[in-house]
Amino acid sequence: MKYSKRLKSSVIRKVLPTENQSVQAVAKEMGIAEQTIYNWKNLAFNVL
Repeated sequence: MKYSKRLKSSVIRKVLPTENQSVQAVAKEMGIAEQTIYNWKNLAFNVL
């Protein structure tokens, strides 16, 4: 499944320190696999 950049950035923002939600909670809320969120988070930090 392909996700938009907008959705990815929204999900990543939820798990970063400002909102600091758990990956598990965000995954359940958004219906996205936890591993997918971890992958997006790692890719975001590798780009920076």
